[in-house]
Amino acid sequence: MGQCDENFRRTIPAERFSLWRTLLRDLEMTAEEDHTLVHFLRSSTYLFSTGRRTFWMMDPCYSVGECDPGELKCAAELISAKISFIVITHLHPDHCQMSLTHLLKDSPVRWVVPRSCTADFLNCSGIPAEKVISLAPGESTELEGIRIAAFSGYHREPGIEAGVPSGSYAITLPDGIRLFFPSDIRDYWAQLPPGETDFIFGHVFLGRVDATGDDFPLLDDFCRFMTQKKSRTLILTHLYEISRESRDLWTCRHAAMIRDRIKAFAPDLNVEIPRFGSSLHLVKDPARFRDPFLYMSGNEREDFLDHLGVSLKKDHEAGMERAIENRIPVVEWMTGRALEVPRPVRNSQLARWREAGGRVLSIHFPDFPLNGASEENFAAAVEMALENRADRITVHVPGLPLGEVNRNFADITSAAIRLCRPLLEAGISVGIENLHMTPAYAADDSRPFGFTPPECLRLTETLRRETGSPLWGIHLDIGHAYSNAPYTAQYDTEAWLRLCGNLINGMHLHQFEHVYNSLPPFGSGHRSIVSRNTGHPSLLPVFAAWHSGAVRVPMILEIARGDEPEPFSSLARLKRNPFPADDVSPEPRTE
Repeated sequence: MGQCDENFRRTIPAERFSLWRTLLRDLEMTAEEDHTLVHFLRSSTYLFSTGRRTFWMMDPCYSVGECDPGELKCAAELISAKISFIVITHLHPDHCQMSLTHLLKDSPVRWVVPRSCTADFLNCSGIPAEKVISLAPGESTELEGIRIAAFSGYHREPGIEAGVPSGSYAITLPDGIRLFFPSDIRDYWAQLPPGETDFIFGHVFLGRVDATGDDFPLLDDFCRFMTQKKSRTLILTHLYEISRESRDLWTCRHAAMIRDRIKAFAPDLNVEIPRFGSSLHLVKDPARFRDPFLYMSGNEREDFLDHLGVSLKKDHEAGMERAIENRIPVVEWMTGRALEVPRPVRNSQLARWREAGGRVLSIHFPDFPLNGASEENFAAAVEMALENRADRITVHVPGLPLGEVNRNFADITSAAIRLCRPLLEAGISVGIENLHMTPAYAADDSRPFGFTPPECLRLTETLRRETGSPLWGIHLDIGHAYSNAPYTAQYDTEAWLRLCGNLINGMHLHQFEHVYNSLPPFGSGHRSIVSRNTGHPSLLPVFAAWHSGAVRVPMILEIARGDEPEPFSSLARLKRNPFPADDVSPEPRTE
């Protein structure tokens, strides 16, 4: 236990700034139109997005004790720019960091504070009184369509302490989902307010005993307290509060004990044990949106990551060095960028990448040269693919109007076969990439070909049949499928995966800056991947297809825009292990 203790005492502070900055910065990218997400910034600091534009927090604490002033200032600036209001349960430093509130005193953020704490909050926080909504038990307020009802707190320990001024909250979201926050609990014999809720947030505390031991007399009392109010989901938090000594530190080991024991009190209660940096969808069935790594086996996660790579859309030479250093198994070259690099350098880097474990070299080709266009660039790409023994190539669907393709389909497929024959003879797979609508296109025969699964299936199946080669396939770009109104309504990522099935031989993964809208302001794709279970489009259908065995193909992060205009940080985020050193894995997902 001691070594695990030291591991997370090092890793949590090391990862903290990246988690805070990324989750706050990417709120628009993760926000959902029709429900709320909660992001777990710290042991009991919660960040919420409700709909596309309402962002709020509970109990903001970046750190207990010293921290980098620049990091704290950056966190405060992001909070000031993004957050509408903050709810406080009590003033302990792991729930309300006063050095952070002082940096927010001039921001437009509003504060909801228990009446029992209000005077001390105003004296210590620096927040002007006009920005504070003080609620006594039984009082409520509504902010941005979110109803917040206050109740008495439970931070009083019978026979030991007089009690900490605190409050609990019942919060009703615009879609009717109900949340209950008892906050820190020491009195497990108190009564919770009547009524059902959808989510209850349980702060783990199992008594004044040594947390490194195995005997916890308050385990049943905790379970009884949390289940007296009927709920769909219990979220166990206040774990890994590293400002505490080991004997007072609760971890996923203790949360797993609660999860297992609570079945005796409420067999149907769903129990979630979130990790720092993870996100939970506050919907009736949150398991549908769970981080997929929480139900994949270790071998399955490794297999997924072994097929995941990057597209070198900008600096080819520097990108290859990073791919070599990080032993990235799949790399996509952009023809023009790769040809800019001197041949000896390109070949040397390729050899070193292969030696470092590189498995799949994919090359993104220029568009098919049709209708009399010059074939010089395409021929140069073919020569490079042959010389470097590429494993596969990607080429866009023919860039011609749908009506023209339908009229001249045989000529177009013949031209594609002639252009790609040297690749097929060398055993190189050809993935034909779907494209998407833009506001300039009408949904008729005048728009380009290749925007729907039937069109891509027709082309791929014809090319296979005419050549007798299974090396032809569909390269699915999930971002193109997502931004393909009006066709997205019928053909989302899940539909593309289902309809194209084993004809898919590669994928491009990227996300958008916010929920895609076919009206201004248009979202732009090729943005970073924000997490495994949030963002637009969601990667969850890709993980589900992988989990079912329907897809086993190279997956390439094609990222070039936004605050992270490169794929390596997204790859690191997707690879991030959600399990701390002493962790106990959650129960398998129920299919």
